[in-house]
This record gives sequence, C-alpha cells and structure tokens, in this order.
Amino acid sequence: MLNLQGMLSAPIKWRAVLKKKACLNANQSARTKTDYVTAGNIGEAKRLILSKPDNQAFIIESIREGR
Repeated sequence: MLNLQGMLSAPIKWRAVLKKKACLNANQSARTKTDYVTAGNIGEAKRLILSKPDNQAFIIESIREGR
C-alpha cells in the first residue's frame, strides 16, 4: 500500500483573487487584489487571507493552488 501520510500535512501555497466589497462608488467596487498564503487546506487559507488587516474591505472571488 502506498503511504501518503507525510504528503497530506504539507503546507500548500494558495493564490486568492480578492474583490472589493460593494459600495456606492463603482470605481472602488471594481478593484481587485491578489494575495498569497501558505496553509494546509483551503479552509485555513481562506481564514488566513480574510484575517489580514489589509483585506478587511475585500471578499474572496476565487482561490486556487499557487505555483
């Protein structure tokens, strides 16, 4: 049997595209931002990205493994 135990807990670099939360100014609402974090799974990556002070005005539009 193949042993994958060591690979499952390895941290992965995640790339998230963030979109500005809706507001009255259309130019500000169209802003996007890319952020990178290292986490064990996608749930932890989302939590880390949204907990950063710089990202409080953004929502996650997409998240995938960064390379």
